[in-house]
Amino acid sequence: MSTSERKYTMSADITAKLGTLPAISGWGDSDTITIEFNEDQFMQMVGQDGEVADIFNKNMSGTIDITVMATSQSHVQLLRTLNSDIVNLNGSVPFAAADDSFEFSTPGARIKKYPSPDRKNKEVGTYKYQLIFGHGKLVSRQARQDY
Repeated sequence: MSTSERKYTMSADITAKLGTLPAISGWGDSDTITIEFNEDQFMQMVGQDGEVADIFNKNMSGTIDITVMATSQSHVQLLRTLNSDIVNLNGSVPFAAADDSFEFSTPGARIKKYPSPDRKNKEVGTYKYQLIFGHGKLVSRQARQDY
């Protein structure tokens, strides 16, 4: 997993699960899961006299981008989940993902919109799904420290 500020990318040896669906499989060929928090977890406020206060931001919401191949069974399952949510307003479901470096989990995620196809002159394209979550937790697998 690589990191960039509030963005975390998983691209090798990934396990991921959304709600009661089977484990997601049929990953695209690059950056298959990207997790991005909407805001920094800490901010600083500086008063007129120069005193600095650190402020914890409780907003742990963000987005998850999942890229799967067009031929993947997971593509079909994710699309059915979105269609069912649109018709029945099923609500958010748990999501969890892990690679060699990090584990991410959220008690509530939902697919935000229909996936965007990416063909790039390939015979088999990929689809990128974007999920939204309200409270996510990222944990280092090596150090078992919360991030």
